[in-house]
Amino acid sequence: MKKILSDKAFVVELIGFVFFQVLLDMYRVFFENTVDVFGIALPELLNFLYFGFLCLVFLCKHFRSPKKMIPLLVYAALIGVYSVLHVWNVLKFKQDILTGSEPNWFKELYFIARTYLVPVVVFYFFLCSKLTMRTFQKAVSGLSLVISANIVITNFFKVSFICYASTLEKNSFITRNIFEWFYNPDTEFPVYMTSKGWFYMGNQIGLILFMLFVFVVMNALQSGKVLSYVPVFLNGLALVMVGTKVSTLGCGIILALGFLFAVVFGVILKQFTFRFKQAAVYVLVVAVLLTTVGFSPMFTEQENRAESSVVTEEQSAVLDNFASNPDNPITQRPGRPTDPDEPDVLDPSGEQFKKEFCEYVKSAPYFFGVLPEFLELLPIEDNFAFWYDIVINGNNRQVDYRYFKGVLYDEVLWLNQNETADTLLGIGYISNFPYSERDFAAQIIWFGYAGTVLLIGPYILAVLYGIVLALKRIKSCFIYQNAFFAVGICTALALSYVAGHLFFGIFSITVFAFIAAAFYKFQTERCVD
Repeated sequence: MKKILSDKAFVVELIGFVFFQVLLDMYRVFFENTVDVFGIALPELLNFLYFGFLCLVFLCKHFRSPKKMIPLLVYAALIGVYSVLHVWNVLKFKQDILTGSEPNWFKELYFIARTYLVPVVVFYFFLCSKLTMRTFQKAVSGLSLVISANIVITNFFKVSFICYASTLEKNSFITRNIFEWFYNPDTEFPVYMTSKGWFYMGNQIGLILFMLFVFVVMNALQSGKVLSYVPVFLNGLALVMVGTKVSTLGCGIILALGFLFAVVFGVILKQFTFRFKQAAVYVLVVAVLLTTVGFSPMFTEQENRAESSVVTEEQSAVLDNFASNPDNPITQRPGRPTDPDEPDVLDPSGEQFKKEFCEYVKSAPYFFGVLPEFLELLPIEDNFAFWYDIVINGNNRQVDYRYFKGVLYDEVLWLNQNETADTLLGIGYISNFPYSERDFAAQIIWFGYAGTVLLIGPYILAVLYGIVLALKRIKSCFIYQNAFFAVGICTALALSYVAGHLFFGIFSITVFAFIAAAFYKFQTERCVD
């Protein structure tokens, strides 16, 4: 029992929870939620059991320590109050606005607990642990190797799943491995060359690899050993194989910044050794990876998208006909009526126009830049004025899905007529509003500003506190570790706002929590006198 409760063992147990997310994510790919116990999916049940074990260890270690327990109790009280208010507001949401919305308060709280509360508490456990920089570096390298090896090896044998499988009924294997990119690429369907290995979401695993890559490069530069560049190459190769913009371009950006930091902190400030031999190995790795990038799915896909996005004259003519039709009941988006429940009153010719317009939009949704599920989520027949504005007056022929979801959210707020409470407390995950693919914005929609501050704010607060400490002692804290932490954390947060998928699942949140906790620990232990 003493070994289990020791400081060293607790750090290992916490890091084990991070590695455990890798196994659970791979399980989800093959089995999803086919196995459950008392209605709880097996991976979620195992996560809760592991989390319960960590809580038990923490309580045994710090039960009589007010300094460690009081922040946890205060946070629990705030979450309790918020949960009551959030559920109260969510149950007031008009269920007929969005198709699939359901008044299930238990499902709402369960989603918040399993996806957001668990990693927040684990994050606090890390802050209270004896995590060292050396242990963090070893853990990051190991995590990177496990994930990268999975993606690279499955790609070689063409048993990797493609990244972009959202429009398919099930995951599909890639059609080309990395060797075939050079002589036999899949130019017709380049997305079938993107590899996410045996992981659940390509965007998420790409962002996780990006965060880890920063510290894998740092470890290699600090070590100075040629073998330490093997994880760099594997992680970089995996990023290119994922094939998203974040992963592919991120690989090049981190490699460039890594070399810059090597010159500044290694050659000029001499904080670590960076000799010609290391520089030659680094340049060789960079050259191989950048050569591979030129043949990667991302560039092939961009060419394919450019060709497919051309608007035909026939389609333009149809739109112009709808816009100029004398039977059009709406020549421009009218001012919103006082009562959003008041139905549109159209004459017979207007009804016929509405019917023809709705049928045409549903027959060619991609031409208007909308997914078919959007038309089902907010039915076009019941929200004719909104969709007409999007299609005709909005000139939205190749719409940005992230931007569109923002417009859709504004419409939902108006239809629900509860804007103040909805923005403060959120409309709920059970409202069935789609993930906006922009973090912070997505959480504000679901949980409101109050919920976003409570569920994501702790990470940001710890990072900001660490930054303040470093700036107060800028001379002693101007070191290469802080430079890499700045790139890893700040870039990850920026990307999560632009492209999302950092605060969308427990896997990526837990990895970020681990990195943010390491940054906080490093500042408080090194920079405080």
